Amino acid sequence: MKSVKIYISSNGTGEKLVASRSAIDTNSSSLNLDLNNDTGFLDSVVKSSGLTVRTVYELKNQTSSDMNLKVALNFSSVPVR
Repeated sequence: MKSVKIYISSNGTGEKLVASRSAIDTNSSSLNLDLNNDTGFLDSVVKSSGLTVRTVYELKNQTSSDMNLKVALNFSSVPVR
């Protein structure tokens, strides 16, 4: 892979870039993405209905075999005091 981007959206909210990674090492079997700090709080997206996650990736080279891409997203919240 050359790059990966993860976007989220929900009913009534625009799509937001959550995390990405570019310049991925060719020998990597797993990787952690860089958090997009410009996204801000995601409360309105996560709390509304119809959450959608879109993954965009770019390959370095064309492939002739099947590939599996697994994405795990974790959200946590801290109550306002």
